[in-house]
Amino acid sequence: ANREFKDLGLHFYLCGSPRYLDGQPNYTFNEAEGLNYGQHVSNTINIYLVDGIKAPGGGLLCGLSKFPFQADPDERYIMLDKECAITEVTLVHELGHFYGLLHTHEDRFGRELVNGNNCHFAGDLICDTPADPNLVLPNSLYNCDYIGRRVDINGDLYRPSVQNFMSYAPPYCQQQFSRNQKSIMRAIIQEEYT
Repeated sequence: ANREFKDLGLHFYLCGSPRYLDGQPNYTFNEAEGLNYGQHVSNTINIYLVDGIKAPGGGLLCGLSKFPFQADPDERYIMLDKECAITEVTLVHELGHFYGLLHTHEDRFGRELVNGNNCHFAGDLICDTPADPNLVLPNSLYNCDYIGRRVDINGDLYRPSVQNFMSYAPPYCQQQFSRNQKSIMRAIIQEEYT
């Protein structure tokens, strides 16, 4: 994480010794909120390692994070499935959310077009991250190359970045944030922490 956030002027370190808590093996979003409410340490990034995180749809997640638009800095936290935390990628991905980034395949604002014409108000709202059909889909990657055949509503073939930390590409492919993603995180950091 320190390597990836160095350009933003951030350096992470342990603030005291880790605390071990008796809890439950798997946490829903509401249970994660309750854990953070009872255990939150002010002026730190609270990171909880747990056995599992249950998604609203019933599946398991590798991590969750509170976005800046969801909570004040002192109420936000990151929760990681300890099996997914073996590499740094899950932590870096969740720190991206913590500092305001959406997934590159975000669709709550509409699907981003491959030509980028709607990049300011669709997808992840960032124009230097290519439109992404969601790289978690089977048969879309070979090694770290996109081989999927999905097209957008204009019929244009997606060409997503499999290297972006905010994609759902395999961890061994993820290695970078885009310039505009770094700008967004830098703005959040300056607004909230300086």
